[in-house]
Amino acid sequence: MRLLFAIKSLAVPGGGAERVLAEVASGLCARGHAVGIVTFDAPKAESFYPLDLSIERYGISIGTPGHPTPRTQLPTGLMRLRSAVTGWAPDVTVGFMHSTYVPLAMALLGSPSRLVASEHAGLSHFKDRIVERLLVSAVWRSFIAATVPSETMWASMPERLRSITHILPNPVDLVQFSNAGPCPEPCDPIILCVGRFMEEKDHATLLRAFAQVSPQFPSWRLRLVGDGVLRSSIVELAAGLDIGEKVEMPGVVGRIATEYRRASIVAVPSLYESFGLCVAEALASRRPVVGFSDCLGSLGIAVDGVNSILVEGNGDRVENLSRGLALLMANPALRSSLGEGGPDSVRRFDHDVVLGEWEDFLMDISTR
Repeated sequence: MRLLFAIKSLAVPGGGAERVLAEVASGLCARGHAVGIVTFDAPKAESFYPLDLSIERYGISIGTPGHPTPRTQLPTGLMRLRSAVTGWAPDVTVGFMHSTYVPLAMALLGSPSRLVASEHAGLSHFKDRIVERLLVSAVWRSFIAATVPSETMWASMPERLRSITHILPNPVDLVQFSNAGPCPEPCDPIILCVGRFMEEKDHATLLRAFAQVSPQFPSWRLRLVGDGVLRSSIVELAAGLDIGEKVEMPGVVGRIATEYRRASIVAVPSLYESFGLCVAEALASRRPVVGFSDCLGSLGIAVDGVNSILVEGNGDRVENLSRGLALLMANPALRSSLGEGGPDSVRRFDHDVVLGEWEDFLMDISTR
């Protein structure tokens, strides 16, 4: 097959959807398919995530990576996008995230291209974004199929969209993360949180919860791996809560498996997730997760009392999360037992298994 993947940027450090695209595209290329990637980046911009050297890349130089595309540049961008896709003549074109598949559908209006929309943001993302929601709804009919990474996300979609939407989970390199081994005792007292600094990740609640339990557990530290637009406000909040010296913020980290290996607990304070990649990675690493029971995407992966501690999202979120943290911080045996329950719960996300699902799906689409 000739497969073309499209995403706004691969040059910006971090990003779950970007990482999934890089792994899926590289994996399919290694399986013998011709694979190309088109982005809004400059032509020679380097990808933050490693890519198979055989992948052909096309940068159309629109806007600035990591920032909204100026409306004045959209007409030029649509023309360049259409030219890149039609020139490469793929059997299937997959647009990752609405920031790409919406302009992709507009650019290829009237063309015979087989388009697939791959959405990796939970529907809660669109709740207060009326324009984005309307644009997605308007272009959805342009796609021969769509993908989402979890059953819970699929179930939350309007019924009219489910008929063309397939569930393709995010791949996890289980070998890489399973090398973490059991958490040693005495443990390295680190609570790890992985994710972009965005409102939906709700780092503020985690900081406030950690500030409540910190006096009881003075040796513990909170490590926030990632970056984003809210970094300065997170730094200010940590300082205001008088926990600045106990909060580590190393930025985006390339070797993420090492971070799980160092941690004793993984905190996921998110309001919602489409899949919960950090949850799957934590469980593969035998690290217990603490998060909220109403977090879409994590449900079905994190199971309370089996591999995680899930607290109520209703009521006082800070108080609820602080109790979950304290329970794990005070109980090494519980951390160990929950950690051992992790690997079995994520085996279905094995890298090779998921790549096979993507390959079968795209083969089917290419023959329609």
